[in-house]
Amino acid sequence: MRWEFSEASRLILPGKMPCFSLMCQKRRYTNDQITLVMHLLRYLLGAVSLALVSSSAEAIPDSPRLFRLPVFRFTIDDQGGRWSHHGQLDSFGTFHLTDTSSVPESVSLPAQALNRNLTHEDAWIAYTRIGPNAVSNFRIEGEVFTIQVGGRFYAPVVVRDDARYDIGDLVNISARSVVTPGGDPLIGGFVIENQARRVLIRGVGPTLAGFGVAAPLPDPFIEVYRHRSNIVFLFNDDWNEHFDAAEIQQVSAQIGAFPLPDGSKDAAYLVELPPGAYTVHLTTFGATGGTGLLEIYVLPIE
Repeated sequence: MRWEFSEASRLILPGKMPCFSLMCQKRRYTNDQITLVMHLLRYLLGAVSLALVSSSAEAIPDSPRLFRLPVFRFTIDDQGGRWSHHGQLDSFGTFHLTDTSSVPESVSLPAQALNRNLTHEDAWIAYTRIGPNAVSNFRIEGEVFTIQVGGRFYAPVVVRDDARYDIGDLVNISARSVVTPGGDPLIGGFVIENQARRVLIRGVGPTLAGFGVAAPLPDPFIEVYRHRSNIVFLFNDDWNEHFDAAEIQQVSAQIGAFPLPDGSKDAAYLVELPPGAYTVHLTTFGATGGTGLLEIYVLPIE
């Protein structure tokens, strides 16, 4: 499902991470390696925290997927200067520079280490143990797994041709704006692809007063249009006067939307829509304007 919106939006990207184990062996580390390990542990502890709130590791269908890797790039300039460029390689193949430092002449810098994306060998092994798909967007380049620069070992990495960026699901998008009688409506657009989906559309006005909005829209009205059509095929004024008001309340609670009070003048519509492009207009049904909130939720596939 693709989304477009005329105002600021918020995203909810649900994701869960499984538990993992990281095996270590006794060895001596440099200060740089210790710093790298500390950064890695912060990431891994975050994964553990998410795993603890999940129901069980067996119920998780996928593991976290990294979209950036910390890497080094070694170069030699035209004057013979030797440089180490530290940054991040994202899954689009872009290198994001963090800092640059010179490489002493006493440090061996083999030709195969130049102008490549290199990550610490220990870090690569640790990333692979986060989960089976953790490094699925990246791969080791060539047949040589490790390259030694001075006393450190690196793995050359590149972005895979089949790297994925569609991890997570967008379940809600919303926008808030002032709506006036006879003025421009607050407009939201979305596209449903592949199969029909149930969608909950809400135009919230009076209930916003409970969230500190000083002048909420007293009587919001929502209209749904098909793409390139000026004909309204769905509309709602008062949500609780619709035949499925009880289901709207139930679905709102299931997806985490705040409840609409019984008898409020807010608008809502629960509908299953076939694939296609749609536009929603939020206007006022009365002669008074105010701040309105337009929300569009896509329900999980049952």
